[in-house]
Amino acid sequence: MDEKITSRENAKIKYACRLASGAAFRRTEGRFLAEGRKLCPELARGAELETLFYTENALAKCPELAALPGEHYLVEDHVADKLADVGTHQGVFGVFRTPVHTLEEVRPGGRYLALERVQDPGNVGTLLRSAAAFGFDGVILSEGCASVYAPKTLRASMGAAVRIPVIETGAMPQAIALLREKGITCLAAALYQSQPLSAAKAGYPGGVCVVIGSEGRGVSQPVLDAFGGAQEAWEARETEEFRQAAGDTAFKRAAQLDAESFHTLVMQCDALRVRILPFDDPDYPLAFSRIPDMPLVLYCTGDPRWLNEPGAVGIVGSRKPTEYGLNAAADIGGELAKNGAIIVSGLADGLDSAGHRAAVKNDCPTIAVMGVPIDRTYPAANAALRQKIERKGCVILSLIHI
Repeated sequence: MDEKITSRENAKIKYACRLASGAAFRRTEGRFLAEGRKLCPELARGAELETLFYTENALAKCPELAALPGEHYLVEDHVADKLADVGTHQGVFGVFRTPVHTLEEVRPGGRYLALERVQDPGNVGTLLRSAAAFGFDGVILSEGCASVYAPKTLRASMGAAVRIPVIETGAMPQAIALLREKGITCLAAALYQSQPLSAAKAGYPGGVCVVIGSEGRGVSQPVLDAFGGAQEAWEARETEEFRQAAGDTAFKRAAQLDAESFHTLVMQCDALRVRILPFDDPDYPLAFSRIPDMPLVLYCTGDPRWLNEPGAVGIVGSRKPTEYGLNAAADIGGELAKNGAIIVSGLADGLDSAGHRAAVKNDCPTIAVMGVPIDRTYPAANAALRQKIERKGCVILSLIHI
């Protein structure tokens, strides 16, 4: 009969929890924690399962768990709750040895996917799953990518993290140089500095590697430089390639600008202390990269560094709230702000303004996403509130009037 663990303070439980929460600890130990009735057996096909934890209910629903290798422990429900990464879990958890692969394993003639600083665990997991489904021979991850063996990445990859060799390396340009030495052609996905996909060959006998960059900034300039240089987006704005890459809306907007009017716009923004944030700016909010038609340019007043800080909480509601609603927004917003949350709202009358005021009152940052051009304030009565927001937080919009 399996040994039963009844305490959340059990050493094996605490060790497993550290594996789940710390990437550095996972690297040091060479192990990771996974959870799920389907995921754990799937991972056991490609990685060594050392320890398996499950509840009585999980074993009853999935008796084949008993046939898996490694040490087995029955855990009480409250212990499983501590192991779980999500609120609702399946009661099955496994500690696995991390497979280790290196660039020396890359072979000429193979097909590879390379990810440079892809930061969202769900995106990394999905790309791993896709690479495995399309029969790629391996995936190369640069420094700055989300951890392959973090719980969210493992769930998204659905076992692909061990079905396909995953090579974690340092800087991507050096990895590309090594691949090229082996005769492998590298193709980078880039928004502006690129050719249309139709220009790619039907086959690459020497091998091929597709390089994908981060969600917010794409492939970095050093990587693009490794491909032999690039064109500026402005120089390519009238080409069909630019239209296909940027979309019809951006193509039409770019066509309306000439060098003189663009220079005038920049000068006017400088005079009004409006910061222009193109999508590849370090301060452009990474979360926007998940929007299918994300704005290519944002306009900002105040301090844009808050746009990528974690812990943003939206407070929105009626323009004509009750007194109770105003008090509730002020109380909730104030407590959230004092505990590190960044209040995000629309600077409108009512509950939007109440959320902003709660943050300002506690000298905490808040972000206003306006529905009017950046050089206007609506309602006008909130002009003073906007100035207070800009001292500690920021105001953003994707349109400018000037």
